[in-house]
Amino acid sequence: MLKRKKKVGKELLSFMLLLFLCMAMPLRPQAASLKKYTNYINKTLAKTYGVASTGTSTRTFSASSNLSWCKTSGVLSVYAADFNNDGTKECVALYITSDSQNGTAGNYLRMATYVTKNGKIKKKQDIALCSFGAKWSVSDIRVYVKTYNKKKYIVIQDFYAVDGRGCTTYILGMTSSGTMQLKLGLYDLYADGLTLSRISSSVNNLCKELKYKKTSTLYSSATGSLRDAKYSSALKKQLKKYGLTLNYTKTYYSNYKDWLIKQTSSNKLLCSIKAKGGFSGTNYYKFTVSISDKTGY
Repeated sequence: MLKRKKKVGKELLSFMLLLFLCMAMPLRPQAASLKKYTNYINKTLAKTYGVASTGTSTRTFSASSNLSWCKTSGVLSVYAADFNNDGTKECVALYITSDSQNGTAGNYLRMATYVTKNGKIKKKQDIALCSFGAKWSVSDIRVYVKTYNKKKYIVIQDFYAVDGRGCTTYILGMTSSGTMQLKLGLYDLYADGLTLSRISSSVNNLCKELKYKKTSTLYSSATGSLRDAKYSSALKKQLKKYGLTLNYTKTYYSNYKDWLIKQTSSNKLLCSIKAKGGFSGTNYYKFTVSISDKTGY
């Protein structure tokens, strides 16, 4: 009986000590939830740029103008998750904004990142992911969030075509400070042959091809095609590093196929922006544009 009382006494003492330590420790500010991030974005980013219209539309404009085929602007998608494994949620907002040089709507797809610091939401970064060209006959832009090895990445695959076809693929990862860095960059061009290169770039230069630094050529052939086994093997090998797989399937090229990143349970589509068309008649362009948000914003 005395042993039992002694044991209970030790348990009570341990509990009291633990309670004291918990009360003495400062409370860690909780990161904002998706709802709080969304409310903040509605009062700031969306107040400035509006909310992007989704669905399918047609745009016709003069060939002499410097307009883009995308006439909408505003916030398109909002997604919150723990990107850098710090135990708190960060947030990304994808939005379409006008070109500061000529003021036309819909020239860039941008991404703003947000963190919670000392209980307050703070905008950490604002990156131009890709631009929309007026003379490109086809554009197919898709943004995913990929979960791999307990981390989350933003994945962008951007197809475009004029006389040939080009594609840039970016994988962005978040640092402990809450900023995005380019983890993998690929650039391939299919015109008078086919080349695939690794690129390095500051996230601030993703839209500026002349700022790319080609670190290595992974495939090059004057007569190569997208079905070339060596090309597809080189492409798959790079994306496999982040658990991404590919399907040779139709994109927004209509009758044409390409290597599209596969949407899976661990690779979720956040949004897509697609356009096809081009020069029509004697002095104007005509495009069919499709914009979708998969985050429920």
